[in-house]
Amino acid sequence: ASEYVLLASTDALADLLGETSAAPPATTAAPPRAGLGSAGRASAGAAVEQWAIGAEASSEYGVDSWSAQQATGPADTPEAGDKITAWAAASADDQVETLTLIFKQPVIPTGIEIYENYNPGAVARVEVFDLNSDAWVVVWEGRADTAREELAIFAPELQTVDFATDQVRLTIDEPL
Repeated sequence: ASEYVLLASTDALADLLGETSAAPPATTAAPPRAGLGSAGRASAGAAVEQWAIGAEASSEYGVDSWSAQQATGPADTPEAGDKITAWAAASADDQVETLTLIFKQPVIPTGIEIYENYNPGAVARVEVFDLNSDAWVVVWEGRADTAREELAIFAPELQTVDFATDQVRLTIDEPL
């Protein structure tokens, strides 16, 4: 079971890439939970931070407890373990799962923090939905470096995109 925070920006792409003389974006860590926020410029005042308002999963262990909806709203799973306040797949360790997080305001994603409270290290892919092309775009893929930790914050470096999104899809691959 995991909780997710995504940092993003509403600034122009040129600003994100440092093509102006303004200071570089400042990253602000958000509390653990499903959230889409921004690392905007202090001078622009464009920082946005928001929690997921909806979630869908390829499977869920429960209808309320352990459901995808547990990955929405303010944090409520601050400790490691199999907690009913975090999303969990219907069965452990036997298939690839996805968790799609939905946010109120589209933003350009610049980073993600994935709070893993049970069996960290299973995140295999992070995708964002391009509202213009109606397609999922991979912004990170690999092997998470948080395996064998009890409680972890996984923050992979994301590939830059030049579009705003209001959806993030995480692929979880926890082999036997």
